[in-house]
Order: sequence, then C-alpha cells, then structure tokens
Amino acid sequence: MPSALAPAPASVPPRPRDRAVDCGCDARLHVHVLGPLSGDARVHACLRCGAVACVRPNVWEPRPHDVRLVGYTPVPLAPALHAWLAAWPRWAVRAPGEELYLAAVARGADADALPALLDAAAARA
Repeated sequence: MPSALAPAPASVPPRPRDRAVDCGCDARLHVHVLGPLSGDARVHACLRCGAVACVRPNVWEPRPHDVRLVGYTPVPLAPALHAWLAAWPRWAVRAPGEELYLAAVARGADADALPALLDAAAARA
C-alpha cells in the first residue's frame, strides 16, 4: 500500500529557503500549519492564495551545532491527505511569545494585511 507521505521523486527540484509554498505570492504570507511530522516534514500554507505544501527542510551543517536552512524538498501528498491538511488552522507569531491560530479560510491581499489578520485573531482568542 503506498504511503500518503512519500519521499519526493528525483524529478522534483528543491525550493529556495524562502519558498516553502510553491506559489507566486509574497513569501511573507507563508505560515506554518503543522510539523514536524514523519522525517521532519512540515506543512506550510499561503495566506493570500490558500496554497498548501508539505516540505522537508534541507539543511547544511558546516560545523557541529551550526545548522542552516538552505531550502525545502517538496513531499508529494495523496489528494485526500492534501485536502485534510488544507482545512487545518494556520499558525503564526504576532510578537515573541504570542502565537496565534488563523482560520484555514483567512486570506490577506498582501503582506501589509498580515498585521490586521493577526490582530483579528488575537481579538477572538
């Protein structure tokens, strides 16, 4: 039986460190949904277009304990799993120590809309 969380095929190129979600939107609107999962996989979503992606971080450790994020490798998902993850709330940090959850349907036109989205979520908390 195939796994819903499978390794990326060799034909899938890695993404740069600021593009966890493969959409054309401003990367500042990419937020965390869930993670780490199996094999350090993480789920990210875009607050502009709603795109959801499961990725594994690619890191470089030039010296012990000096771990640097250099990009992401996409993890293909079964359609049912992708739809299920797309319904999860989005996790964001408004200020140090102030973590908020945004509804999966929350959207912002651009990065300037992010503070208003976070303020509205804080008001509901």
